[in-house]
Amino acid sequence: MQKETDSVDITNIPDLLRLAEEVRATKQPRLLKRGDEEVAILTPVTRSSTAANRRLLESFDRMAGSLATVDIPGWESSEAAERWVEEQRKGDMFPFDPPTKL
Repeated sequence: MQKETDSVDITNIPDLLRLAEEVRATKQPRLLKRGDEEVAILTPVTRSSTAANRRLLESFDRMAGSLATVDIPGWESSEAAERWVEEQRKGDMFPFDPPTKL
């Protein structure tokens, strides 16, 4: 998800407006500098298509719950799943020397 950013109205800044129109037309970003100092980058804004978003949502719906009817070894019950997770965590905590059973 894209983070919403503050916007600046450049309607009354002719040089910046011209540059923004160029970036939109060429679809190529432009680096903004103050002397030799790089201060910002102007990138073209693209809108995702509604059809692409709909296909993505449909694929999420198909995947949601796709393992609900599948037997997963070690996950037969809540307790078994808890033991499985604990064993996996042990492997993360001791990746080179596995813990020994008492």
